[in-house]
Amino acid sequence: MNPLPDGFQNEYLLVGNALDLWGALCAGDLWHLRWYMYTGYWPWGLYAVPWPLMLIVGAGREALVMGNLIHLAVLLVAVNSMGRAVGGRMAPLLVLLCPGVFGTLVRFEPNLAAISWTAAGLAALIASQGLQRRRFVWLYGASFGLGLMMDRLTVAFFLLPALLPLLRTAGRRGWIHLLQAAGITTLVAGAYYREFFLRHSFEILSQANVGEIDSAGVLAETSGLLSWVYYPLALLDSQAGPVLGVVLILGLVGQMSKARSVLIASVVGGLVFFTVVSKNQVFYTLPILAPLAALASTRSR
Repeated sequence: MNPLPDGFQNEYLLVGNALDLWGALCAGDLWHLRWYMYTGYWPWGLYAVPWPLMLIVGAGREALVMGNLIHLAVLLVAVNSMGRAVGGRMAPLLVLLCPGVFGTLVRFEPNLAAISWTAAGLAALIASQGLQRRRFVWLYGASFGLGLMMDRLTVAFFLLPALLPLLRTAGRRGWIHLLQAAGITTLVAGAYYREFFLRHSFEILSQANVGEIDSAGVLAETSGLLSWVYYPLALLDSQAGPVLGVVLILGLVGQMSKARSVLIASVVGGLVFFTVVSKNQVFYTLPILAPLAALASTRSR
């Protein structure tokens, strides 16, 4: 149904943007630095992650791709934390076996970053013990903000639904912590998204209900029943594969706990959103791989 999600869509633009930003930084050109940071179609956080590597190996695509290893480290730590929270130990291995994870390592695109920072936010949310532990709620807010600075809005559609199981019992303390987390998210990502929405809100809203528009500007609709099962099929195809995909889906079945409810809400919320808005692209729901791996790890002990 779909090729392995490591294609070159947009990569040439991302590499060019990253090198432009790096050049302005090295030249001390503050005008162009601000221009490249706040007027681009993709958040500049993705471009900044490889900066330490660019200092070591030079400015080029290789250093940018190596930056994926930083996101991978975040992913493995977060998935391990989530897996242990639901009683499993094999979550890092399961997520590494997903083509949607190892396939993204070879391209400078935001897919792996979106998976990783979604996982970080979910791990922090679970560790917050129902929003009662302030530092972990703050960590959730920071992960949310950093995720927003890696890819356009993607993490929001998975991290916001994850809050729903916790809101009813949050209490005054939890709501205060959540407002503080929202402030941290705004501090990290607010400046970029102010500029982003000023420039692109009409484009986004005009396409929200018309399906996917390809690189040639042609409407590509998936009609009938297939449009409603596109993302489950994508999971069984190029995101996780048929065998591992079934294992991940079976992880959704089990005795409910607060940690499991957070992960399931994230998965279901993201799938429902992208299904309803008819945005059928395999990489949109790649962030579900992390919570699914954590859930499935309880069945792999």
